[in-house]
Amino acid sequence: IHSLKHQYKAVGSIHPGSNGFKFFHNDADGFTRGSGDRTSTEGPGNIFPNLLSEADPDFMTLLSDQIHKMYFNDGPLTKDGITRLLNERCDEVENSIVAEAARWGYLSPENWISKRDSYISSVISSRTEAMVSQFRSAGFLPSIEAPVFSQYGGEVDSAYQLTMTSNTNIIYYTTDGSDPRLAGGEISDRALTYQSSEKETTVVIGETSSVYALVPSGCRLYY
Repeated sequence: IHSLKHQYKAVGSIHPGSNGFKFFHNDADGFTRGSGDRTSTEGPGNIFPNLLSEADPDFMTLLSDQIHKMYFNDGPLTKDGITRLLNERCDEVENSIVAEAARWGYLSPENWISKRDSYISSVISSRTEAMVSQFRSAGFLPSIEAPVFSQYGGEVDSAYQLTMTSNTNIIYYTTDGSDPRLAGGEISDRALTYQSSEKETTVVIGETSSVYALVPSGCRLYY
């Protein structure tokens, strides 16, 4: 599939049970030049707006989970994450810019470096916060915030007490790595429940525990 309007390509197997389609930007510079609201932009083959209009609970949960994964906790689309990724790509093509500048004759390597730095300071510096705000306004994120862990991943002492907070007083969690939310929105029988007027819980975790938390109608978080 090749869309000229949005300049993407999709590649996938025709056999059932495959890994599905992969989508590739053919020319994404138009999307990166501006800093406007992209939540109303139609996606590949209009699949996304069609799914969004159906508002299936499992799809909406998956959407909010993916946004949280990318835009929070040093994810790839946080300010630091996207800056790091952009600098890595720029380092890869820096020598090629000399030939590119010579070919087109309108951009010098120095101009390219200036544009890169300007994009980082003028767009990326505030883009994550703006995108999350736009996602909320568009209804991509629930009103209930995802649980926040006192430490997100990494190594801790054996006696470390993990705390979880949210803007609701009920948090469902597991310590075996399973999902406390089942398909359709039911709560897993493996899930533990914490309820407090102070909206905070303490969980003692073992050396190999994986904590997975859920608040009703909200996002989820891995630990």
